This record gives sequence, C-alpha cells and structure tokens, in this order.
Amino acid sequence: MLRFIRFGTELRRFSRSRMQRLAIVAACLIPLLYGALYLWAFWNPTGHLDRIPVAIVDQDTGATKDGTAVHAGRDLTDELVRTGTLQWHTTDGATAHEGLVSGDYYAVLTIPAGFSQALTTAGTDHPRQAPLQVQYNDANGYTTRTILSTVMKEVRSGASDAIGAQLVDKLLIGTSDIRAGLVSASDGAGTLSTGADSAHSGAATLTDGLARLDTGAGQLANGADSAATGAHTLADGTGRLADGSATLATGAGQVASGASSLATGADQAHQGAQQLATGLDTLTAKTQGLPAATQRLATGSAQVAAGNKQLADKASVAAGKIATASTDVRAVLATLPADDPRVQQAYAALARVDTQTTTLNSQVQALSTGAQQVADGNAQLAASATALSSGIAAADQGANSLATGTGQLADGARTLSSGASSVAQGAGQVHDGAVRAHEGSTALATGLDTLASGAHTLADGVRSARTGSSTLTEGLGRLADGARTLSSGLHDAVGQIPSMDRDTQQANADMMSAPVSLDSAWVHQAAANGEGFAPYFMGLALYVGVLITWMLLRPVSDRSLAAPVPALRVVLASWLPGAVVAVLQVAALLAVLVLALGLHLAHPLATIGFTLLVGLTFLTLQQTINVLLGPAVGRVVVLVLLMLQLTSAGGTYPALTTPSFFQAIHGWLPMTHVVNGLREAITGDLGVQFHAAVAYLVVVIALSLVASTWSAMRRRVWTVQRLHPEVSI
Repeated sequence: MLRFIRFGTELRRFSRSRMQRLAIVAACLIPLLYGALYLWAFWNPTGHLDRIPVAIVDQDTGATKDGTAVHAGRDLTDELVRTGTLQWHTTDGATAHEGLVSGDYYAVLTIPAGFSQALTTAGTDHPRQAPLQVQYNDANGYTTRTILSTVMKEVRSGASDAIGAQLVDKLLIGTSDIRAGLVSASDGAGTLSTGADSAHSGAATLTDGLARLDTGAGQLANGADSAATGAHTLADGTGRLADGSATLATGAGQVASGASSLATGADQAHQGAQQLATGLDTLTAKTQGLPAATQRLATGSAQVAAGNKQLADKASVAAGKIATASTDVRAVLATLPADDPRVQQAYAALARVDTQTTTLNSQVQALSTGAQQVADGNAQLAASATALSSGIAAADQGANSLATGTGQLADGARTLSSGASSVAQGAGQVHDGAVRAHEGSTALATGLDTLASGAHTLADGVRSARTGSSTLTEGLGRLADGARTLSSGLHDAVGQIPSMDRDTQQANADMMSAPVSLDSAWVHQAAANGEGFAPYFMGLALYVGVLITWMLLRPVSDRSLAAPVPALRVVLASWLPGAVVAVLQVAALLAVLVLALGLHLAHPLATIGFTLLVGLTFLTLQQTINVLLGPAVGRVVVLVLLMLQLTSAGGTYPALTTPSFFQAIHGWLPMTHVVNGLREAITGDLGVQFHAAVAYLVVVIALSLVASTWSAMRRRVWTVQRLHPEVSI
C-alpha cells in the first residue's frame, strides 16, 4: 500500500517520451513567464523617463522689466533640455500637434506668448500668473500620461521655485533701497520740523492783525447796507407812484369813453322804451274782452261734450240690442235648411248689419272722446286768458317806468364823461413827474448797492483771510508735530528694516521662494518598482504554475481510489508529485529574481520558506477544487478564483480604492495574505501581518486536505454522472 504515497508513481507517467518530460520542465518554468518576465519589464520604469519623447513649444515673445530684457520662456526651455528629465524636443506648435496625434510625442508642453510678460506683472496693480499649457493624448497610453502629469507638476514646481527666487531677490534688493530712502527721508523730516515751527510763529502774528481789520470792515459793511436799504425804499415808493398815476390816467380815459358810450346807449334805450309803452297800451285795449269770450267758448264746448257723451251711451246700448237680436235671428236661421238661398241671404244681411253697427258705435265713441278733449282745451284757454290780460297790463306799466329811467340815465352818463376826461389830463401830468423821481431814486439805490456789495466783499475777504490764517496757524502747528512724529517714525522704521549684504539677500530669496521643504523617510524602502510589485507577481506566477501542474497531473488517481487504502493516503499520493513540481517552480522563480534581476530579500530564509508555503497552499487548494467539482468544472472555478484574487488582493493599488465588493472579499481570499506575507519577508519586518499570513495558509492547506479526503471517499462509489460527466475537458 505504501507505493500509493510515493511521488514517483504519478511522475513516472511523464518519463516515457521527450515531449512528456519537456511538459514537466515547462510546468516548472511557467512561473518565470508571469513572475520574472513581468518584473523584468516593469522593474524600474520611472528610471528611464529620459527615453520618453515630449515636445516643448516656446511661443514666448519676451518682455522688458526696468529696462532689462526678460526671456523666461527661453530660459525655461534651455533648463529643461539641459536637465534631461524627459526626452525634450524643441519644435513648433503644428509639428508638436502632429507628433502628439501620431504617437511620436507623448505630451506637448507649450510656453504661451505672454509668459515673460506675465512674470513682469509681479508687484504691480494687476499681477497675473505665468501660464504653462500641457496637452496629452491618452490614445498613446493612459499610464504614460499619469507618469508625465506627475513630472509636469514637478516641472511647474521647479520653475515656480526658480522664478520665485528671482522675484524675491528683486524684492529684497528693493527693500534695501527702501531702507536707504527712509534714512534720507528721516533727515528731511527733521529739517521740515524746524521750518514748520518758524512758520507757525509768523502765522500767529498775521492772525492777530487780520482780526482787527475784520472788525472795521464789518462796521463799514453795516453802514452801507443801511443807506442802500433807504435808497431802495425811496425808489420803490416813486416807482409805485409812477405806476399808480399811469393806471389812474388810463382808467380815467376809459371811464370817459365808457360814459360817452353809456349816454348814447341810454338815449337809444329811452326811445325803445317809449315805443314799447305805446305798443303795450294798444294791446291792453284790444285784449280787455278776451277773458269773457274764452269763458263763453269753454261753456259751449262743455255742453257739446256732454251731448256727445249721452249719444255715445245710447249708441252703445243700441249696439248691444242689435247684437242680441242678430244672435236670436241666427238661432232661428239655424233651424232652417242651410242650402236655402234665402237663408244664406239672411246670414249675409245679418253680417252686414253687425259690421255697420260696430263701425257706427266706434265712430260715435270717438266723436264723444274728441268733444271732451275740445271742452278740456277750451277750459284751459279760458283760465289762461285772464292771466294773459293781467300780464299785458303790468308790462304796459313797466314799459312806461323804463322810458322815464332811461332818459335820466342818459343825462347822468353825459355828465360822468365830461368829469372823467378832466381827471385823465391831471393824472398824466402826475405820472410824468413820478417817472423822473423814480429814475433818480433808482440810480441812487444802484450806487449804494455797489458800495454795500464792495463793503461786504471786503468784510468777507478779511474774514476768510482771518479764518485761513487761523487754519494756517493750526495746520502749521500740526505740521510741526507731524514732522517730529514722522522723523521719529522714520528713524524707528530704519531700525526695523534689516541691512543685508548680497549673500544674505540671496539666502533669504531662496528660502522665501520655497519656504517649506519635504524630507522623506522610510521604515522599509523598496529598492525599485520591481521590488514593490514582486509579492503580487510572485503569487500570481505560483498560482498559474500550479494551475498548469494540475492540467498535467491527475488531482486523484482512480487506480488508487480502487485500492483498499485510506482516502487521505490516496490524496497524498497525487499531492506529493505536484508538491515536487511546486518546489521546483519556487526554486526557479526565486533563483531568477534574486540572481538575474537583483531582487533584494530582507529576510532570505523567511522569503524562501513562505514562498514554498504559498506554492503548497495553491497546490492543495486547486487539488481540492478539482477533486470536488471534477477537472472540467474545477479548472473553470480555479480561473474564476484567480480573477477574484487579482482584483481584490491590493497588489497594485490599495484595496480601499476598489469598489465595495472587492473590499468585502479582500480579507477572505488567499492572494491577499500571500501579498502581505511576501511584502513583510522581502521588504519589511516579520511582524503581525507575516505571522497572520502563515497561519492563514496553514489553515487553508489543512481544510483543503480534509475536503479532498472527504471527496475521495465519496468518489470510491461510481455513479452514472462520473461515467458520463456533463462537462469534460
């Protein structure tokens, strides 16, 4: 039974031909393709950035600052080409763009035309940053762009530090010049203080004299004002006299003219009133009998209306009787034959009688109504005739009185016209004298106004001069105090500005342009990019190597399952040949990484032991998956597990930067602990993470062996599904 745990049993199948032996050798070397080749390719990519072609386009036109030419764009271009951080190519914009599109350049750095001009705005009212423009093309490689963007930030930072040092240096030079100017200003402020004291004393004397002059000028102005006021009063009185006399003359003339017109109109009114009185006398005589006549007419009309009313009533009664008789006759005719011509003639005669009766009754009624209306109108006429006769008599008396009054009015109007003409002549003479008096008083008032204005101007000027002198005195006092304060402050300011020589200025400029420095330190530092990625690629290489191994070897031998031996021994019989291949894979991988690529191992023995543990863990885990699910499905699951581990292990980027799904499975999959353990063994200390990784892998091996043994026990029973698997590879 012991022959089933000897590893040579499975490997002996591959010794029959050269190809089979080469297959085993290839399985041992497979990890080198993933581990050594990948790490070799990416061992130190940032150490050869000078091979990456980048175009630089200098469009800067330069500028002038304080008479000095500034060519910051050209200086920056020369410095970048000299340092050789990248493979810089100086070219024009069109060529650079074509190269970026075609892939000849990975980026284009453009220095715009106003680069130097923007730098000269420092310290002005409108400062501007000097722009740099970088253009990428991710079609040439996203990773390259990421690396170049970091380099471009360093370029910008370096350019800013260098240019900032120059600007601060100029600022410090200006500060030294300011200090020298402050020394001169301090001396001048002392001289100004002495002169201000002398001027303050003279201004005080001037203020006293102007105070006395101000008093006299005020008295003169007051007297001139009083005289001017009296002259204006006189001029106003004579003006009003002239205006009143002119108005009087004009009004008197108008009164005379109106009185004459009134006399003429009164004569005409007198004649019309006499004619009206004569006509009314005649009308009164002729209308005296009108009331009696209209009364007789009203009485006769009332009698006619009463007779017509009686006639209308009798006509209505007769019409009713005729209608009744017609009805009775129709009743009799209704008993006779209707087709009898005589009956028909009787009906026609009755119809004519009814029509004529109705018409006659309507006419009689209308006649009665009209007669009553005539009677009413005549009654009203009789009542109005009496009032009309009385009114005509009263109008006749009024016309006689009007004729008498208009005669008297005409006589008075002629008398008024004569008197108004005399008044108009006298008012004209008064107006001429008042005009001459007003002209004289106006001239006097104008002269006195001029005198008063001049006096007030003199007083205002003196008062302003006095106020200005007082203000000047106070100002000169404050000037003297301020000059002393200025002199003291300038002296103190000179003491606060340090006096620096050229070397000290340069040292301060360097510090101010980059006031903060960054010193990096490592607890454990990887020698190169390859050493940082080695744990990830080593785990990947060993996992793929084991995958190839189980493609060549059988996870469990059916022959061994048929033998009467324990299931664990059957599993180990297939596991041991794979373990030999896994050990060879680990040995080949570590040998190439250390000897060929120069991988530094901080803990060589721990690295070797842990790497062997990793290979055996992957071997046991994949064997279990293949035994449980069968070779076909098992290999698919192994590949899926590989993908999940690669995306969640955190070998390239921290797992915290991945989506929540990968963070959730991060700590449960073997590759995570493989990467953590190899990092500790290759670069760090053998701390908690290393021991946790070892414990995790040992547990995986133990659980995998238990699961494989349980599955081997179940596989001793053959089923239809095993004889005819649904999926086979």
